[in-house]
Amino acid sequence: MEPGPVSTVPENTPTPDQFEASPRRDLLDALTDAEAILVEDRHAIGPRRTRAELRDVALLALALARALAAVLLRHEWLVQVQALQHGASLSAVATACGLDVDELPAVLRARIDEQVRYDLMPRSAADELLALIDRAAAAEPPSSPA
Repeated sequence: MEPGPVSTVPENTPTPDQFEASPRRDLLDALTDAEAILVEDRHAIGPRRTRAELRDVALLALALARALAAVLLRHEWLVQVQALQHGASLSAVATACGLDVDELPAVLRARIDEQVRYDLMPRSAADELLALIDRAAAAEPPSSPA
């Protein structure tokens, strides 16, 4: 029997899902602490740390950053819909999110379909939101060619 592939991932490598139940303030504080250690290393200030310690801190910072981003963006689609419900244009919502106005309706439709698929939203409510997105898209001026 041939040996399987050797993993290059350290056994204790953190993953974002390990932190999904953590309060956002705790995630931000832990990320700030980890980044401070990495800044100290880049500028050769503060206590000296081993390569393994710095590797572990860098991996932790990456997992924390992803976890924090997921927490912060978890309900973004709902806020996007609320903005539309309260009169924001599709362009304004897209701009506020750093998205292209043409991709926002697809993103919203996908999230709404996901809610229905997992029985988190009744089809009637989804249809109302999809109609809102269609009306917002129809109200947009045509995109000018690049």
